[in-house]
Amino acid sequence: MKDVELEDKEEIRQEEGQQLEEEEGQQIKQEEKQQINEEKQQVKQERQHTKQENSKTLSQEDEGQEDTSVIIPRATLMCHMCDMTKFPNTKAYLSHLESKNHEMMARTFHNRNGALVDVLMADSRLVCMRMPKKRSGYSHCPACHFPTNTSIQEHFQTTEHTLVSQFSRVRCCSNRYNRMILEEHRLSLRHLKNQWDIEQETQKKIQKEEEKERERLESDASFHKEVYSLKTSNNCEEELTPATLPPYDPDKFIGLNYLYKEKLYRCDLCRSELRNPKHTEYHFRSIDHYYNLCRHLTEEEEKKELERKKLEVTNKEQEELKTRENNGDENDSCEDMNNMETVDEALEDADMDAQAGGSHAQVSADDKNEGASSSADTTRGLERSSDNQKQLQQENEEEQCAGSGNNQEEADDGEDMVLHTKTDVGDDEEVMDEEGLDYEPGVGV
Repeated sequence: MKDVELEDKEEIRQEEGQQLEEEEGQQIKQEEKQQINEEKQQVKQERQHTKQENSKTLSQEDEGQEDTSVIIPRATLMCHMCDMTKFPNTKAYLSHLESKNHEMMARTFHNRNGALVDVLMADSRLVCMRMPKKRSGYSHCPACHFPTNTSIQEHFQTTEHTLVSQFSRVRCCSNRYNRMILEEHRLSLRHLKNQWDIEQETQKKIQKEEEKERERLESDASFHKEVYSLKTSNNCEEELTPATLPPYDPDKFIGLNYLYKEKLYRCDLCRSELRNPKHTEYHFRSIDHYYNLCRHLTEEEEKKELERKKLEVTNKEQEELKTRENNGDENDSCEDMNNMETVDEALEDADMDAQAGGSHAQVSADDKNEGASSSADTTRGLERSSDNQKQLQQENEEEQCAGSGNNQEEADDGEDMVLHTKTDVGDDEEVMDEEGLDYEPGVGV
């Protein structure tokens, strides 16, 4: 039972909600119809009012046709609807506006503009429907002619609303018109007069600007000539220094070589613009320019002195490096001489060892009982002599690689000495063989 009662209550609530929605929809439709009817009435009233104004203007223009033919030239007479520009006079232009061909083109022209307005309004309505709804209610847009779901301020910020408002309502000749009335207004003689006046004013402004530009160019050219003549007449060939700078003279131009031009003439020392010849003459005679010139010359002298000092320091450093290199070469030559002396001493030691080996061989021949010991001594002496010879050869090869040409010759002399010692040892061995001893070098008895 409880479930049935709940279902009945829910159905009753749904029916009440549907009824409320239907009533609200009907009210909204009625309000929209009323607004549309009011807008239609307003449009009709505006059209009637514009027709009355056009009839008044046409009557006034017809009365003053002789004057307008004098004021308005042929170039201004044009029908933008029919795309016609060649009219002999105002009478022909007015007769064209009353013709049937113009009426047909005007209808098509207005229909096209109306279709464009409808398309723009439909776009704005779609955008408004896609925007989220608000509980505050509906607001009516007078330009787009439909109620909006959102606030009127948000609707005014949309691009579609701006397009509709700009196309439907236009301001011209200090008045605001609809699109349909605007097209008729553009054909009126009053509009053509205003357009002609505006064009004449713009041409006058352009001519004035061109005249001002010519005057400026002429003044600049004369200024350049005067500055050039002033430079050539007062240019001194001597370079200014603090020593050659003359005392201040207000009647004499000084420092004209620091004058240069970017857009205007400027003084490089004082950083000031020179606008005309009188200003330049006054500036180059002024005491401020003189003081700036003195300061600039002293700074240049200080820079030159610093450069000279730097050059002197660099020259001294280069000389010291050269002396160090020369001293290093002398030390290397002394070391080479010392190495050669050690080589000679080693060769003498080898000769002494060879002689000692020969004496030991003779003693072993006399004393056969002690032959084994003497032969061992001789073999040891020969081994030592051979080791010393190998060491000497290695030292000579190292000196040949590191030394110069003179060192190579000295090394060759050392090798000759070594060969001489070898021949001496061989002679001693031959002598030992001649005495009848069974002895071979490097082998025991």
